[in-house]
Amino acid sequence: MTEGDLAFVTALDREAFFDPWTEATWRHELTSPIASWYVVLGEDGTRQGYAGLWCVAGEGQVLRVAVRPEARCCGYGRLLTETLVRRAWETGCTAVTLEVREGNGAAQAVYRRCGFAGAGVRPHYYADNDEGALIMWLYREKKEETCGRRISTF
Repeated sequence: MTEGDLAFVTALDREAFFDPWTEATWRHELTSPIASWYVVLGEDGTRQGYAGLWCVAGEGQVLRVAVRPEARCCGYGRLLTETLVRRAWETGCTAVTLEVREGNGAAQAVYRRCGFAGAGVRPHYYADNDEGALIMWLYREKKEETCGRRISTF
């Protein structure tokens, strides 16, 4: 992700999340030494989605994954998730975690295909509807192959 992607990212963020980030937050993320952000392009070169990760103290935290509604079910979410996991391993993380809405079965399916497993629920996590968040983890030593593709280990 670059500064040139911010208009797309902020617009999709407003559409995808009830708590969109400000442009100032996005600008800070672009310069943060613990953050890695990616934008996925379609075959025609248009932006289709974005995703980001923080790597802190040997753990990766998936922050946001969003794909344009009309581009869902095309593999972009999976590709973005693969990229985040690969980046976590490259930076020396031994595990990656995320929270996903209990009712978001489509996202959960993508994460499970990438090797993540549920490890508990944060009740009443989302302020917009009081929905719980499923906590999911992926541990490097338990899974070296992600989403059917081999990841180089470093």
